[in-house]
Amino acid sequence: MENRRSARIPSDFWVTIEGVDDTPQLRTGNLGVTGVAFEVDRRVDEVGSVQWLHIASADHGQAVDVIARIIRVVVLDDQPGGLFRAAVAFEFMPERCEICQAIERLVRKVVSQGQHGVEINVDHRFEAKLSREAEERDGAVVRRLSVRRLVLQTNWPLTVGESVRVEIPLPAGAGSIRFEGAAGRVTPGERAGGEQSFVVEVEIRGGERHGPSSGPSEPADLVTELLVPSYDQTIVSRKEHLTGQLSRIRVPSLLSLFEMERMSGVLRLSRGDQDALIHVLAGRLIDVEAGGRPPKEVLARLIQWDEGVFEFTLGAVERPDRIGMSTTALLIDLARAADEASR
Repeated sequence: MENRRSARIPSDFWVTIEGVDDTPQLRTGNLGVTGVAFEVDRRVDEVGSVQWLHIASADHGQAVDVIARIIRVVVLDDQPGGLFRAAVAFEFMPERCEICQAIERLVRKVVSQGQHGVEINVDHRFEAKLSREAEERDGAVVRRLSVRRLVLQTNWPLTVGESVRVEIPLPAGAGSIRFEGAAGRVTPGERAGGEQSFVVEVEIRGGERHGPSSGPSEPADLVTELLVPSYDQTIVSRKEHLTGQLSRIRVPSLLSLFEMERMSGVLRLSRGDQDALIHVLAGRLIDVEAGGRPPKEVLARLIQWDEGVFEFTLGAVERPDRIGMSTTALLIDLARAADEASR
């Protein structure tokens, strides 16, 4: 099972891939605070490319526009001149805190819809501590979670009906969630290190949160907190390469993303026979190269490009800062200058 940075919730949602879909498509897939996966019926792009996604809950109650990077493509069917199907997984790359918050609201909405309709069962690996009577033991793993039950793997031979407590730590040391319940079906599992393991289905009877805001809570609220951690509690991993089309992701959006994530590296822009390099250090633009012109003058042209391709390579940047201001201040300054020039 894939050990994702956050749980993905199976659900229906509306998606538009900018530059690919003409209208929103209702898709069935898996959605979480760090990414989304679903099937497509047309070619999107290669792994590592960056896209704009517009995602809304099935009832359109919550929505978000977010930059996302393709991290996996599995072709399911590809007939020459005919049917095409592929499963595509995206990692979200929000360029502002407001977008992180919008993603959390969207996923919470999806979870709440599942709680009041068909129950959501999430396949995800949660490390846990298991207790029974006066004993407790680390090393249990929760492999499936829903509002009413959970399935865990342990090396304890529990008996049907036995009372147990399952404690799952929250990310970033934010406390833990404790579920009280009773062991239901118990079946032998795989042997690990020569020791027999067991797969136990636990019926949840109650629960509480430990840490900030400790106290009893409804199981539905506790499950939601596990499935939808705050975005800043997740460990964001970035690949060494990002690519894409400027017709879908414009330069200002890329620069805002780099600033938000404090990324360092070199952004190469190409349009026909024109090329430019933008050097970024910890999210700040420090230099722009294109034909020997002043950096700000070059950047003023580049942010207007609506066609061409980009390639961002993460890495150390060692060169003088020829810009002297934050990315946000720079973009505002350039926008003001463009506005004054158009009057």
